[in-house]
This record gives sequence, C-alpha cells and structure tokens, in this order.
Amino acid sequence: MDWNTKKKRHYATLPDGIVWGENIVATNDGKTVSVQWGQTSDPRDFSNGKMRARVLATLDVETGEFYAERSHEFEGPPGMDNLGHPMINPDNKDLMMFCHEGANTEQHDRIWMCDMTTGKTWNVFRQAVNADGTTAEPSTHEVWQGNGEKIAFIKSKSAQTLGEYGICRVNPDGSDREYFTNSMH
Repeated sequence: MDWNTKKKRHYATLPDGIVWGENIVATNDGKTVSVQWGQTSDPRDFSNGKMRARVLATLDVETGEFYAERSHEFEGPPGMDNLGHPMINPDNKDLMMFCHEGANTEQHDRIWMCDMTTGKTWNVFRQAVNADGTTAEPSTHEVWQGNGEKIAFIKSKSAQTLGEYGICRVNPDGSDREYFTNSMH
C-alpha cells in the first residue's frame, strides 16, 4: 500500500502450503523488497506457534518476480536455524541482514549478512561467550541506518554481560564496532 495515496497493489503470491514470514522491508528507492517464507507442511518450520523461515528472497516490485532466493542452509549456531528480522540494505538490493533467533542468553553470533547474488553469508557481530555457555554480549533490535552504511542494534545488559552495552553499530562486514551510549558496568 502506498502510504500517501492509500492505493493497494498485489505484488506476489506464494504457492499453497507456503507462508510469508515477518518483516517485508523495501529499499530506499522502493523498487525492491526483502521477504522470507517457510512451508506449513514442514514441522521444523513451526516453533511455539510461529513460522520458522526457511527462505530469504528479494522481490522486484515492478515485475513481481523473485530475483534472488536463498534457502535455509545458512551458517549459524547449531540448532539455531530459525531465521528472523530479514532486512534488505536500503541502498543495496543485493545485501540482506538477517538474524538467528533464540533466547538472548543462549543465542551467540545472532546478526548475519547474506550477499543475495552469491549466497555467501557472514557473521557481523561475533559475540563473546561466558564459561557457562551463555552469551556475554546479548543483542537484539537490529536495524539498518537509513543510508545502509551501518547496522544499529542493542547490546543488552544482563548479569553475564561483559564490557560495554547499550546502542551499538557495526559495518556490514563486521568491522568498526562502535557504542553510542558507551555504558560500562
């Protein structure tokens, strides 16, 4: 739907048995959106009543065609193949951020990037792990900066958190971690 005119348009339909996942995000020019989906027939696709995404894709808004699809075979923590928060880079239609979902204290290396043209994935925020296996750097609420140059997120404070916490940002290649709030405990 165009928020200004309230005019609605149908862009794409998935086959029967396939369901959309959360977060449909557009590039700044409005020509491309990022989407995710899973199969309702696959019991692995549901956890606690929620669909577990298995495919990341980009959709050309003008043609309704999916021009890049990447299956659920992504790198990531063992047992953490529940993809979430897919967000296309606002300025680069071939770069998508996504997250491996799980409890914040158990989820290590949550924030990932995918080059939609090659399928290459990489972790952008390698998180420290405590001796008991919990994460020392729980993170959540990821979002692209408006210009697509960096990813902002929250590094939460918990009893196990090491070092700085608060609002953080990082480059898409994982370099130059920076804290806005510069908090220490």
